[in-house]
Amino acid sequence: MRILALLFFLLLSISCQSSTKPKTLQIDSTSYALRQQAMKAAMEFKKDRSNFRKAIELLDSAIKISPDFYSAYSNKANFHLLLGQKQEALQSIDSMLRIKPESNMAMIAKGTIYERMEKLDSAKSYYLKATKRLEVLYKDSANVNTFSNYVVSLKLAYDNQTALKVFYEDKKKFKDENFDAPAWINFEKILKTPRDQYLNNTKGPYASSILIR
Repeated sequence: MRILALLFFLLLSISCQSSTKPKTLQIDSTSYALRQQAMKAAMEFKKDRSNFRKAIELLDSAIKISPDFYSAYSNKANFHLLLGQKQEALQSIDSMLRIKPESNMAMIAKGTIYERMEKLDSAKSYYLKATKRLEVLYKDSANVNTFSNYVVSLKLAYDNQTALKVFYEDKKKFKDENFDAPAWINFEKILKTPRDQYLNNTKGPYASSILIR
């Protein structure tokens, strides 16, 4: 099962959900070009995983020009994770939160890294912060995006059963949504995925992108 590819689809919109209006960031065009080069280099991971290091170097160059380049820090954190560099990934996530303190996805990402590091109290703290904020967003604007984001956060903050309970009960609110569609079937499978498999199955250049957006 391609769990991580599916999760990327499901969590794609979390970074866009916030309790406050995010500030507008001015990013230099050269930084965008360097980020594109980094992503291209990362796509060659099957040939040589050292390309992740090359991608990080390119992203560092982009960040040097545009210190508030949120997406560059996000990509950099992903690549550090794929190289097993958890502490460096945390540093990039801290930069993301400096730029966008309202980023629930960055909070969840920080929690997952702490959990991989077996710092469970810290992980739980970040999961709960994100879950409380996502719950408010869901109640204020009940749509399939806020619904799916909130349910995934429940899986991490609590357990599969808690997330599945809300999923089964609340999906009835969305009468126009086809929950028999493949994407929702996959979503349900992900909610049932054992926690260790969910957190540690990282294969491919976008594996950890499901955690950091």
